[in-house]
Amino acid sequence: MSIALAPAVPLEPDDPNLLAARLSAAAPALDLFQRVAAARAAVGGPIVFTTSFGLEDQTIGHAILRQALDIDIVTLDTGRLFPQTHDVWAQTERRYGRRIRAIVPRAASA
Repeated sequence: MSIALAPAVPLEPDDPNLLAARLSAAAPALDLFQRVAAARAAVGGPIVFTTSFGLEDQTIGHAILRQALDIDIVTLDTGRLFPQTHDVWAQTERRYGRRIRAIVPRAASA
């Protein structure tokens, strides 16, 4: 899928403000799947999406995973997540066949 980003000015890879402006200008005409795909196409290098497994995050994750976009999905596992969150996490991985990486904070030293 090719999505033209407006306005048609040369993309400066070192200018994140220009990239953000171009993506923002194109967004109103795009659905969620197209927006996420446009961001992936426009951004060189890695993209990481952090999820808490809430409704909004599941919707964005669905758009990423259904299109098999090269976007890493991670979550912060504090060791205090509700069992229901772990259930949704496992169900999401099973549904899409892709691991969601846990970021575990280091314990503070006393």
